[in-house]
Amino acid sequence: RAVGAHNNCLVWRQDKGMLVMSSKNLLIEEDLETNKQKFAQHELHSTITSIDISEIKGLVVTGSTKSKGSVRVWKRGEEEELLGFESVLALTVFDADGVDHVCFCGKDDEYIAVISGKAILLYDMASSSIAGNAITLERIDCLVKASDEVRLGSNGTSGEVLMLSGGPGGLLMWSKGTQGNLDFVMTSVKSAEITAACCSGPFIITGSSKGRVEMYGIKEDKVVETWLAGSDEICCIEGKRNGELVIVGVEDNVSQFKKKADDGKHGRNAEIIVEGGLIGMHWDGDGEEGVVATGCEGVKYCRFG
Repeated sequence: RAVGAHNNCLVWRQDKGMLVMSSKNLLIEEDLETNKQKFAQHELHSTITSIDISEIKGLVVTGSTKSKGSVRVWKRGEEEELLGFESVLALTVFDADGVDHVCFCGKDDEYIAVISGKAILLYDMASSSIAGNAITLERIDCLVKASDEVRLGSNGTSGEVLMLSGGPGGLLMWSKGTQGNLDFVMTSVKSAEITAACCSGPFIITGSSKGRVEMYGIKEDKVVETWLAGSDEICCIEGKRNGELVIVGVEDNVSQFKKKADDGKHGRNAEIIVEGGLIGMHWDGDGEEGVVATGCEGVKYCRFG
């Protein structure tokens, strides 16, 4: 399943007319105007589990199940030939177990965060080395790059917040400590089993296995709003317009929650039914148009309303 707005296997760039997705071990980029596709692949027996794009560096990072080089970084080719990706890096740190989530992080996307099972590590692209030792927790269920608005509170660790993760203990903020090792602090979002998270303006928005959505105000350093999107596990979540819209994906539907004018709380504004189980989603900046991937319908364009 896809977990996290920036860590599933579907990335849509409406402004560039580009769709990047995966199918088993294949990495695919499609030009939505010409329908031309570019391909790259992990080992034949593997399955790509996570994709992230760095617009800053023009790179794509992928994580896969157990394979040789389970984390790979690709340079997007400008040519129109079939093999439009060039492999520039293959990490073998988690080859025996495979990778669950990957994402670029840091102000200039200079790091790659990697999750495998209970372990998380940080790869420094500038020094071509692992930043400190991997940290093992009870479980890690989602991973997302921290936005520029995210800052550590007075009880935080030193350094820039690089990424956020969720799991049984709640939402964690991660930074690179003074000794070069990964460090984390707990936030006040302590829902059991956070399965999806995203940043939207001054908010961090999380979804849980029990269908609960929580909005954490970065300036307030506390949860400012909570609501139930249903009883099913939230597998994807995206915030738009500085948190005014929140799009929540569960197995059989995608719902748009909009901030109401009367009380300032979020309420369900629209819903799209999906068949075959939601795998991933990506929405435009307004939260009105997007693409979703499902188990039986493949990838399709959707619009609320």
